[in-house]
Amino acid sequence: MPGNKFLNPLIKLALCIFGTSLLGYYVYESLSSGRSIDSIAAVRILVLIGFVYLLIQSARELTSK
Repeated sequence: MPGNKFLNPLIKLALCIFGTSLLGYYVYESLSSGRSIDSIAAVRILVLIGFVYLLIQSARELTSK
């Protein structure tokens, strides 16, 4: 995981929560508009999945210590 050596686990968790909530807002807005999923929304969904994965890894790392 990037930043494993120089980022505190709490900072990584906070960054992942911020990124997940920000991207979640934009994905929710694009999906709630009722339009079909365009390429930008698809990329946002993929990045959101990546942030959720990093959030889970950061939480797992924090609880293991």
